[in-house]
Amino acid sequence: MAEAALDPAVVKNAMRLMASGVTVITTEGAAGRAGLTVSSFSSLSLEPPSVLFCVHEASSTLPSILANGVFGASVLAHGQHQVAEAFAGFLPAFKEDRFGAGSWYSLASSVPLLEGALCGFDCALVESYAFGTHRIVAGRIIAVATQTSASPLLYSDRAYHRLQRAA
Repeated sequence: MAEAALDPAVVKNAMRLMASGVTVITTEGAAGRAGLTVSSFSSLSLEPPSVLFCVHEASSTLPSILANGVFGASVLAHGQHQVAEAFAGFLPAFKEDRFGAGSWYSLASSVPLLEGALCGFDCALVESYAFGTHRIVAGRIIAVATQTSASPLLYSDRAYHRLQRAA
């Protein structure tokens, strides 16, 4: 029995209701410096320590990540929504230089990590997998920095939110 095709708009509407962390993925190397905002960043494994994120095949940042072989993941803190907006391409003031929206540092490799972010992961690209319109990018964590004094920046229902403890 053939299944009815699911309307992508219905799925997109349902997915927007999920709350997720906001992460800026960056890269730097011979193929240039680039970055984008994702809500798909996730832990993959602790043995070996690794993470993944998903990105559209048409992303202008993807070729640089694949060619450079390294990427950084800055998990944003509440109050860093301007950086998220800049790396999503929504702020004309940062169209030419998205990195101008924040201050940056690096750990083991040259990848830029955002000052004040909850976590900064310095990663070596391990693999990327094509799936539908997207690419699943997996990386091995080579260095990490954390700070615990801030709340995470969350995104749900087309707006940024702050995490609050349940009573």
